Amino acid sequence: MPPSGEATIAIEWSLLALSFFFVSLRIYSYFLRGRTRPISELLLIFSLVVETGCIICDTITYHLGGLTRYASEVPNTIPLNKLWFASDVLFYLGVFLPKACIVAFYYDLVPTTSTRVRIALKCLTAYLAGSMMTIFLGMFVSCRPLSTNWSTDSDYCPLVTGETFFRIHASFDLSCDLMIFILPFFLIHDLKLHKRQKYTVYGIFLLAGITIAISIARCIAISISPENTPIYIWAAAEYCGSMIVVCLPSLKPLLKSLGISISSSLDRTRTRRTWVYDKYGSNKGGPVQDGVATFVHAASPDGSQVELRKLEGGILKTSSVTVE
Repeated sequence: MPPSGEATIAIEWSLLALSFFFVSLRIYSYFLRGRTRPISELLLIFSLVVETGCIICDTITYHLGGLTRYASEVPNTIPLNKLWFASDVLFYLGVFLPKACIVAFYYDLVPTTSTRVRIALKCLTAYLAGSMMTIFLGMFVSCRPLSTNWSTDSDYCPLVTGETFFRIHASFDLSCDLMIFILPFFLIHDLKLHKRQKYTVYGIFLLAGITIAISIARCIAISISPENTPIYIWAAAEYCGSMIVVCLPSLKPLLKSLGISISSSLDRTRTRRTWVYDKYGSNKGGPVQDGVATFVHAASPDGSQVELRKLEGGILKTSSVTVE
C-alpha cells in the first residue's frame, strides 16, 4: 500500500531539512575558503528556496485533500489544479538549478589551459540553458490563455501534466545528468593529483550516479504505477538528493578545518610525558631517594610539574605539561 498523504509530507520535509543542513555546510565552507565568486553558492540557495516553495505547495495540496494514495481518487477542482501547476513549474524548472550550480563549480575547477575540457564545459552549459528554455516555453507559451492549465472545463490544456511533456522533461533531465556525471572523469585525468586524491574525487562525483538512479526510478514510478503519493516522494528525493550531491565536493576544506580544530583542542589539554633517564644522566630538578618520589613545582619557566622516581638501572621522570 502506498504511503498516506501525511507520511508523504513528513518525508518531504525531512528531505528538505537534510538539504538545508548540507547547504548550510556548503555556505560555511565558502566563507571558510574566502572565495570571491559566489555564483555556485547563490544558485544553490535559489535552488533551496524553489524546493521549499514546491514542498509548501504539496503541503497545501495535502490539506485540500489532493494528496491521495491513488491518482484516480484526486478531486478535480480549480484550487488543486492551480497548486499542481505551480508545483510542476517549480519542480520542472527548479530541478535544473542544482545542475547549473555544479556546472558553475566546474568553471572554478577547470584550468584555462585545459582547452578541450573548457570547450566541452561550454557545450554542456549551452545544452543546459537550452533545456531550461525549452521547458519554460513549453509551460508558459504552449497553452494560451494560461488559465487553461488549471481549468476544469473542456478548454483544459493537459500539457504540463501530460505524458508527452513529462517524457521531454525526463529526456533533458537525464541527458544533463549524464553529461555532468561524465565530464569530471576527463577533468581529473588532467589534474596533477596523487592517486589517493584522485580516487577520493572520483568517489565524490560517483555519488552523482545516485541522482541518476533516483531520476530513473521516478520516471518508472510515474509511467507504470497508479499510485499518487510515491510520485511526490520520488520528486522530493531527486531534487534534495541532487542538492546534497552538489554540496559534497566543497565540504573537504571544512572537514580539514574541523580536523585541525580538534587537533589544536587536544594539544591545549594537559598531557603527560614519561620516559626513563639513563643512570649516568644528569639529575637536575631536585633530590631523589630510593623508593621516594620528589615533586618539583615550577621547576621550569612554563610552570611544569616534574616527578622523579629512582628505579633500578635509571631514573623514571614523569612530567605534566600544559601546552597553550
